[in-house]
Amino acid sequence: KHKKDVMEHGVPQWIYTNWIKDELEREAACLELPFTILLLVAFSVLTIHYMRQETMTMVEEAIVNDITENANFAWAHNFGHKDIHDVNSFADFWSWCRLGYIPLIAPKDPWMYSEDLPAAVPHIPGLPDYNVSDLPKRWPMPKHRQSVPVPNDYLRYNRIIGGTRFRQSVAQASDDYCIFPGDSDFFQEWLGKPCTGRIDVYLPPDLYATESLDKPERVEWFLTETEDHDTLLRRSIDMEDGCISARFQNRPCLCEWCDKQSPAHPWLNELTQRVEISFILYNAQYGLYCMAVINFWFSRTGQIHKLINVRTSWAGLLGRDVGTL
Repeated sequence: KHKKDVMEHGVPQWIYTNWIKDELEREAACLELPFTILLLVAFSVLTIHYMRQETMTMVEEAIVNDITENANFAWAHNFGHKDIHDVNSFADFWSWCRLGYIPLIAPKDPWMYSEDLPAAVPHIPGLPDYNVSDLPKRWPMPKHRQSVPVPNDYLRYNRIIGGTRFRQSVAQASDDYCIFPGDSDFFQEWLGKPCTGRIDVYLPPDLYATESLDKPERVEWFLTETEDHDTLLRRSIDMEDGCISARFQNRPCLCEWCDKQSPAHPWLNELTQRVEISFILYNAQYGLYCMAVINFWFSRTGQIHKLINVRTSWAGLLGRDVGTL
């Protein structure tokens, strides 16, 4: 029937025009394909050869690896048995900070020597014993304006800017947050403390969760540029014990927030939801700024989640060789 209608009356104009329009659109799409491929290739080339993502990743991974592998605690001789992933309590956190993190970013002996070096040097009768403590802590190098390691050097080729910032987000405590199966007054008397409510961290956090910190409080600065190793250690001790040791020794408390609390209590407590430790460094070898952020989430299950995130940025568009284009 349809064939007969077509034979007698021909193809309706709207069908023909729609077919022509569809063919023209397909032709236009095919003609645009080479330009689209060229645009994609140009974008890929610029991204790979100018953004240098592989260089940024290489620098970021070096920092993450150093903090993970070398900020150790639970020391036995020259071996640290635990690292950041073994931080499972407040005591572990401060052990990691005092014995692992601070010596890593601000070592007492900037130029370190190999293990048991004195035993490896033969003793000559009549001469004093070989003493590593008499060796230079910094070495002058040709064409260097300062002896190396320069203060605030990190991983030999990076320079920490200023110091390290400690801050945290804090929960509000209230009896209303507690959930009891019966009479609340009876159970509150039994529990003996308020609740802080649950936090939205049940599974290990992703990297995007490290990008910001809501309502940061208790900000403390470890100024590695101007403070020596012992001062940094005293600051961490004051934060841990709430200035008790400072008052016992009749010295100023280096934890500003702790010094204002009455009664005294430590910087890290049950109200803490998340601790963020961050520092910014510059790598002059590549012209890169890097921000390293070390995060600890204190879940209300009692578990502590740990995650290190490093973000890098080129110092500027003109800070790189134009030949990379």
